[in-house]
Amino acid sequence: MKNPMDRQLEKRLSDRAVAIGREGEVAAFAELLELLRSSSANVRRLSASALGKLAWLGVDQAAAVAALAPVARRDAHAQTRQYAIKALKAYGAAAEPCLHDLRDMAANAAEKDYIRRDAVAAVEHIEEVLRIAAAAAVHKCQRCSAAVSADEYARSQASFQRPFCDRCFDEVFLERRNFETRVELAKTIEAADGTVVQSAGERQIAEWLAVHGVAYRYDAKFRIIGEFQIRPDFYLPELDVYIEYWGLNTPQYKMSMCQKQALYQQEGKRLISVYPKDLRVLGRLLSDKLQTFGFSVQPASTRAAKSAPPVVIWPLATLSRPPATFPAPAFSAPGVRALFYESVSCQGKPTRVFAWLGVPEVPAGQTCPGVVLLHGGGGTAMDEWVRLWNTRGYAAIAMDQCGCVPGAPETRQFGTHARHDFSGPSGWDDSFDRTADPIEDQWPYHAVAAAIAGHSLLAAQPGVDAGRIGITGISWGGYATCIVAAIDPRLRGAVPVYGCGFLGHDSGWSDGPFLTRSAEQVRRWLDLWDPSNYLPSVALPMCWVSGTNDAPYPLSILQKSYQLPTGPRSLCIRVEMGHSHPDGWRPEEIGVFMDSVLRGGEPLPRLRDQGRDGSKVWAVCESTRPITKAELCVTRALGHWVDRKWNIHPARFDAATGRIEADLPPRATTWFLNVFDDRNCVASTPHEEWSNYERTRTHVGGHPSSAGGPDPHGHLGNRRGVGETP
Repeated sequence: MKNPMDRQLEKRLSDRAVAIGREGEVAAFAELLELLRSSSANVRRLSASALGKLAWLGVDQAAAVAALAPVARRDAHAQTRQYAIKALKAYGAAAEPCLHDLRDMAANAAEKDYIRRDAVAAVEHIEEVLRIAAAAAVHKCQRCSAAVSADEYARSQASFQRPFCDRCFDEVFLERRNFETRVELAKTIEAADGTVVQSAGERQIAEWLAVHGVAYRYDAKFRIIGEFQIRPDFYLPELDVYIEYWGLNTPQYKMSMCQKQALYQQEGKRLISVYPKDLRVLGRLLSDKLQTFGFSVQPASTRAAKSAPPVVIWPLATLSRPPATFPAPAFSAPGVRALFYESVSCQGKPTRVFAWLGVPEVPAGQTCPGVVLLHGGGGTAMDEWVRLWNTRGYAAIAMDQCGCVPGAPETRQFGTHARHDFSGPSGWDDSFDRTADPIEDQWPYHAVAAAIAGHSLLAAQPGVDAGRIGITGISWGGYATCIVAAIDPRLRGAVPVYGCGFLGHDSGWSDGPFLTRSAEQVRRWLDLWDPSNYLPSVALPMCWVSGTNDAPYPLSILQKSYQLPTGPRSLCIRVEMGHSHPDGWRPEEIGVFMDSVLRGGEPLPRLRDQGRDGSKVWAVCESTRPITKAELCVTRALGHWVDRKWNIHPARFDAATGRIEADLPPRATTWFLNVFDDRNCVASTPHEEWSNYERTRTHVGGHPSSAGGPDPHGHLGNRRGVGETP
């Protein structure tokens, strides 16, 4: 069988597992069991999730439980185990043989918190289903009072934590979806920072937080009450504080408010309650409350005046000299050289960095430009990437930034590559747990140092022009590129792919890993290592490459990031661009941009002076190459960026004036314009968002209702509340 860790095959198998679960393909049950035995952790994880979705569709429950049980017990990857535990829960009474193992996981202090939490939930659910079956207990549907079977109870509890018969379950599901739509349409008031909220009081809170530089998430879902989710008006991720604005005065609303406040208290959450009477003294109220929680805030302008730019803590004088190199005889690849080079110390001990180095043939008396290549999460130094740049006429160096050496496959969804004897700290998410260590022993410090030292090594190679070197990185490598571009003054151009700053605002980490760390850990990591601290110091040309649905680095924080540097900027956004190393080094724009800044080549098209007149959007394009296509990229969706469906519409381009125009379709929420030149290189405008207020006035013809109180299922909250499980 072909190696399932081949990247293309892994993606195909992952997509297949997702499709089986989404479509409820009971006939593919045996295929799903086979996928669960894949050597790819990502395929196993998605297969476990799909098995859980088939639980009530008539599959062989005993066979499913037998396949899931060993994955839940001993899979090498924690997230795969978590998904298997959730799937076992869905099988209810059929998962009784797994109760002993699940109880052990729930009680094991060495397990990750989210595994223990999901194991507890699975145990409680399975035991309740068994109790119903054993005692012939009868639950009644909350809507129609019909008797609910054990299977119906399991299904409705998993989705809504309330008993529904199958007929009412389907009706409730549709009503819930419609309720979510009404909540989004009720957001019609735009705050100064662009956040669209539901009331003037919420706007006042949002603007106070923005002025004082306090990161917040508005109307986001958080799991804080056991199996439930809650939707606070504001969550402050760097402080772990919740703010609720109780803006209505009806009896039903007040009852829901009291219940929701009790839930916060029950779970020990730090809640600030704001009432309409508090708005006239809002600043004092929020400042005093945050101070009681141990936080002191100042207006952003005051903080900016008092704070200096980020302190350059790296020893640039040392790192700017060519580092000592060491042989790597165990590694070889066509056309490139494997080696180790010296980097900064960790815990007082010297470290080394593994790298692939390649220089193309250069005619006598001539030199070539160079590029530093920074890999992303799950990756390592990649010889293929070096050869790609060598064929373009560039010298290149790709180093491992996490103290590892390469092995097949080069990209791993979970886990890392083998570490060598002179490695520094482990990378990526592990660094969140190391914020108490000395700065010089933390991974971002070492990752940036490795890139700067690698630059120095590349610049010292015969035939390489030390004055014409750029940098590009993918995902975590793009994150590091943003910092290195600010720290290393010798660089002449930078291309971060996907990666950017503001990880505490709306990133793949603010939804997951940051929620499992203490507020102090997260705040210190962001203060030290978030690229938003460094990007204002960047003056060199930058090209930002990403996709509309990137999950780790969505368009919202990408835009905040690319607005910070002071140098020339190119923006290249493709609809639904994949997130991987090959997807990240494939775009033609990267090489064309580097050619333009390092070789004097023709630049990418430039879009400027964008605007909107009613529902017509426009921009002006400047290009030295013929424009072959212009398009409007638009979505009508709201919510998480990764889930939004984007559509592409032709745009009108006037070659004589360079003007691009397009008409927004009804109910558009977000859009941007793209142009393509004859090299198939794309240039994009910054995305824009149409506030719900404008959208409903223009396309619906009125303001939607924003009445408070429970939703159709009794979920608590002021126009939102405790909801279903994700």
